[in-house]
Amino acid sequence: MASSRKSILIVAAIAVVTAAGGFAAASLIVSPEDAAARTAPPPSGPITVPIERKVLNADIVTRGDIAFTGSVEVKLSTGTNATAVVTGRIPEIGSVNENGAILLEVTGRPVLALSGDRPTYRSLGPGNSGPDVEQLEIALESLGFNPGTKDQLYDAGTAAAVAELYKSLGYEAPQPAEEVVAATTGAQDALDMANQNLADAQKALTEAGKGRTESERLQLQATVDQMQDAYNKALSEPSPADPTAVARAQKALDDANEYLDYAEAGLAEAVATNAGNIADWQSAVADGNRGLASAQAASDSANAGGPPDQAAINQALDALNIASAQQSEALQAPDTSLQQQAVDTANTAVNTAKIELDRANASAATPLPATEIVWLADLPRRVDEVLVQRGTVIDGAVMNVSGADLSVQARVSAAEASLLKDGLEADL
Repeated sequence: MASSRKSILIVAAIAVVTAAGGFAAASLIVSPEDAAARTAPPPSGPITVPIERKVLNADIVTRGDIAFTGSVEVKLSTGTNATAVVTGRIPEIGSVNENGAILLEVTGRPVLALSGDRPTYRSLGPGNSGPDVEQLEIALESLGFNPGTKDQLYDAGTAAAVAELYKSLGYEAPQPAEEVVAATTGAQDALDMANQNLADAQKALTEAGKGRTESERLQLQATVDQMQDAYNKALSEPSPADPTAVARAQKALDDANEYLDYAEAGLAEAVATNAGNIADWQSAVADGNRGLASAQAASDSANAGGPPDQAAINQALDALNIASAQQSEALQAPDTSLQQQAVDTANTAVNTAKIELDRANASAATPLPATEIVWLADLPRRVDEVLVQRGTVIDGAVMNVSGADLSVQARVSAAEASLLKDGLEADL
């Protein structure tokens, strides 16, 4: 009974499945006419919808890669220093270097990061010129240090700004080369010597301009007075007496005295004896007195000499003229032309020495060694990788840095790209 019942159920199930399959097949079989009727558009008619005012937009969704921009390898110039050793200021990965920051410390000196796209290819110092100097001037000004006119010339203003930059970082400014310092010292010594020579020349000029001392003036006047007295004496003093005339006059005087004595003796005897002609003797005495007076006058004249000696007068006058001329010349303003010429020459030497010292000082202004600077475009920069450590001898790159800003790089289709423009907002 059970077996028969089971058979009936199976047959019934098969019948049901068969009926269902037939129905499904009948529903799936569609004639071409029915298919065309089903796909034909409905009859046209009015369609109404509410009107809204709004901005039409489209959202574009894409995937991208996030990374820091502009990764570069940082290499340092070591110059002639074959053992450039890292001594400190090693940055941490992820730190950011701003314009004017210290990248590293090498052999105790800072290596600065400055903003610029021109690479370091030489040390900069007084007298240098070019676009790299202008790049330095722009970087210094952006840091608040005034380099003066941005004229592509490394001058005193540029040097002073570099020194101020180092001072702000706590480091001594770079020093010029030894030969430059020696030239400055030599120029200063030359100026000191030139100033001393000028002082000596000015002293000599002052002494020469003083003229005669008071004692010398008095001595000159005394000489003139003495010559004047001699001339006056020559004018009034008779010429020396003629010895022959003096002797002749003396003999005549003696004879006159002898005759007078004889006449007086004869007169005395005649008076005493009352003999002879007294009158004759008296006449003889009178003649004797007159002869004596005449002889005395002749003797006095002979002894008095002749008129003043003209030769002596001329000689005394010449001496007076010479003394007067010497006095006049001595009292004139002294001739200091040679001393003044020496002062002028010394002044020229001083001015030349000052110019040379100014040049030497300008050359000795603060330089910027190539070993202490790295130019990096688009600062600030992020430190991605440090390739050295304290004590490392630099040989190659010291670090890798990238832009401090993150960027997203993504791809879109041409159709999507046509919908994009600069300034659109994006959500990350």
